[in-house]
Amino acid sequence: MWLEGYRNLIDVEDVYKICNYLMKNSISCCETLNVASPFTYSVVSIVSILEIYLNKKAIFVGVDRGKMYGIDVSSVSSYYESSGVYFDKNYLEDILKKYFSDCC
Repeated sequence: MWLEGYRNLIDVEDVYKICNYLMKNSISCCETLNVASPFTYSVVSIVSILEIYLNKKAIFVGVDRGKMYGIDVSSVSSYYESSGVYFDKNYLEDILKKYFSDCC
């Protein structure tokens, strides 16, 4: 696992809600837009949270590689709430609860 790696996670249903809203309201037609979460998570923190939800210890070899990257969502982020999508500090945990509630 890349110890300095980061990932931007967004629920596929939230992508649909945002894109559907943008298309129905003819927002930024004929432009390429980044639809992503405003939060980027370290791979280490994602694995740690998954360990809690799955009640299992991850087995991995850490590699000192990776870097933080940003995704510019400034052109669409003002439409997130209008589309019914809310990002907050618990977004990652909320996604995991949604998809792992049956197994944990």
